[in-house]
Amino acid sequence: MPYTCTALEYSRNWGSTICRKSGLSYAASACLQGHDSSKFAMRDYYDNPSMEELLDEQLEKFPQGPLAVLLPDIQIADGLPIEATRLLVRYLSGNLTTHEFGGEMERIRLKQLEKPSLVEL
Repeated sequence: MPYTCTALEYSRNWGSTICRKSGLSYAASACLQGHDSSKFAMRDYYDNPSMEELLDEQLEKFPQGPLAVLLPDIQIADGLPIEATRLLVRYLSGNLTTHEFGGEMERIRLKQLEKPSLVEL
């Protein structure tokens, strides 16, 4: 009988894979998944970051939260990526300076230029 993956098994594997691909440390990954963050490699035993440091690391890797990787890439307006919309919301709420907003918007623009376009303007 061939091996089949149940939804529960897949979700556990998915969480570990997303943490690894995002570059989270073992301790931050364990904490995110509800495990003891101090029982991995010797590095993690001696370098025992505080809970605040672990949460900061998670926020850095998953600014929209860990489940945001499941959200589809939605565009609010024709050609406007959702990333630009989120950036605008952060800027208008006072979480970014005008300089930071401009730099991030330029990064998004350059990223968009790398994508093939179906519609020529």
